[in-house]
Amino acid sequence: ILLTDGNATCVSSLGVAVEHQRTAQALLTDEVETRELVWSESLSRLDVPRAGTFDYVVAADCLFFRDFHGALVHTLDTLLAGSGRALIFQ
Repeated sequence: ILLTDGNATCVSSLGVAVEHQRTAQALLTDEVETRELVWSESLSRLDVPRAGTFDYVVAADCLFFRDFHGALVHTLDTLLAGSGRALIFQ
């Protein structure tokens, strides 16, 4: 599981939350990482660990900046495996 945000402060908060859950032994897997990820139309698979391998990408509250829709689509395409699916919630 890879949890991302484009804002470093949010990523830091995600990391604290993950560590808290890990300490409380509340995670179903130890394979949870956090990472800053800025959408970009020039993003390549070399920029993100395990890019092109994700079966699912879940995005929430990501559509309010219309100018970045192209970058979001490219980023999703970069992350997903060939048969992967993006689940987008607004």
